[in-house]
Amino acid sequence: MKERNRPDNNMPPSHNGNVYGNKDEIDLIELILPLWRNKFLIIVITTLTTAAALAYVSIKTPQYRITAQVKPSDSIINIKGLPLNFLGIEEVKGLIEASVTELYGQEESGDKRCPQIKLTNPRNSRQGIVTLFWPNREQGKAILIKVIGNVNYRALNPGEGKISTLQIQQLKMEDSINTTLEKIQLVKVKRKKVSLQIRGEKEQVALVDVEARKLKSEIDNLLLTQRINEKKLISLQEKLTVAKQAITEHENNSQKLEDDTNQIILLRNQLLNSSNDDKIQLLLLSNIVQQNIAYMDTIAQKITAIQNNLISYRLQKEQSVEEQEKLELKIASLKDKIDRQISAKKSIIEQKIEELTLQASLEIDSEIRSMEQQNTLTQKFKERLTLIDIVRPPFASLKPAKPNKIKTVALALVSGLFLGIIIVYLRHFWFSHHKKLSSN
Repeated sequence: MKERNRPDNNMPPSHNGNVYGNKDEIDLIELILPLWRNKFLIIVITTLTTAAALAYVSIKTPQYRITAQVKPSDSIINIKGLPLNFLGIEEVKGLIEASVTELYGQEESGDKRCPQIKLTNPRNSRQGIVTLFWPNREQGKAILIKVIGNVNYRALNPGEGKISTLQIQQLKMEDSINTTLEKIQLVKVKRKKVSLQIRGEKEQVALVDVEARKLKSEIDNLLLTQRINEKKLISLQEKLTVAKQAITEHENNSQKLEDDTNQIILLRNQLLNSSNDDKIQLLLLSNIVQQNIAYMDTIAQKITAIQNNLISYRLQKEQSVEEQEKLELKIASLKDKIDRQISAKKSIIEQKIEELTLQASLEIDSEIRSMEQQNTLTQKFKERLTLIDIVRPPFASLKPAKPNKIKTVALALVSGLFLGIIIVYLRHFWFSHHKKLSSN
C-alpha cells in the first residue's frame, strides 16, 4: 500500500504539472459523477416541488391588489383659522387597524374573513398607501371604504358621554349654517318687501296707462264732436248760401213785380183820365194791381222770414265756430297733458321701478347668493369633516396579484433543483464516509 501511494522517482520532472492537472480533472468529474448517477432522483425531487407549486397555485384563491391613497385630514381648524395637523401616518395606521378589528375581529370566524390591511409610507410624507389583497375586486374596494369610513364615523360619533374635536368643529359649522340661514330668511323678507314695492309701482304705471287711455278716448270723442261740428258748419254754410240766393231771387221778383205794378197803375190812371169808359178793363187792372201788391207783401214776408233764418244760421255758425275753437283748445290741452304730465309721471315711476329692481338685483340678490355660496361651502366642508382623507379612491388591479403563478412555479422549479442537488451530495458524502470508515 505504501509503495502504491509513493511517487515514482523515475518519472521525469517535466510531467509533474500534467499529473496535477489530471488530479484536478478527476476531482471535477468526481463532483459531477454523483449528480449524473442520481439524475433521476434530482428530476423526481424537482418534479415533486414543481407539482406541489402547481397544485398550490391551482388551489389558492386568486387575490387582487386593492390600493388607496390616504392622508391625515386638515379638517380641524385652530383659533387662527388654519388647519390643525395633529395626526401622522403612524396614528392613521393605528386607527385603520383598530377599525378593522372593530368591524371584522382579529381572527376568522366561519365564512367571515378578517382582511389584512397594510399602510405604507414609501416617501416619508403625510400621505400613505393602504393595501388590501382580496378575491373580489369590488368587494375589496368596499372593504377599504368601509374601514376608512368607520374611522371617520367614530371620530364624529365617539359614543355616549364623549365628545371629539371633530364633533366640536361640526357643531360650530352647524351653528354657522343655521345663523346664515336665518340671515338669508331676513334678507329674503326684505327682498319680498322690495318686490311688493316694485309690484305697487308697476300698478301705478298701469293706472297711469289707464289714465292716458281715458284721455285718448276723450280726445277721440272730442275729435268726433269736432268732425260733427265741421259737418254742421258745412251744412249751415250751405243753408246760408241757399238763403242768400233765395233773398236775392225774391228781391229780384219783388222788384220786377213792383215795376209791373207801377206800369199797370200808370195804365189804369191813363184809362181813368181818358174818355173811354172801359170799366171792365179798369177792374181787371185794379185786380192785377191788388194781386201784385198782395204778392209783393207775401214776397216781403218770405224775404223777412228768410232773413230771420239767415240771422239764425249765422248765429248757429258763430256758435259752432266758437265751439270748434273750444274743442281744438281742449284737444290741444289733453294732448299736452298726455305728452307732458302723463309721460313725466310714468317716467318718474319707471325710474323708481328701475332703482328698486337694481337695488333688489345688485344688493339683495347678490347678498343672498353670497350667503348661500358661503353656506354651500360650509356644508361641503362639514361633509368632508373627517380624520382621514381619501386622496385617491380605492383602485383594484385588473389581474390577480396573488398568487403569481409563473414566479411561484419558477421558484419551485429552481428550489427543487437545488434541493435535489443538495440531497444527492449529502447522500454521496454519507456513503463515501461510511466506506472510508469500513475500509479503515
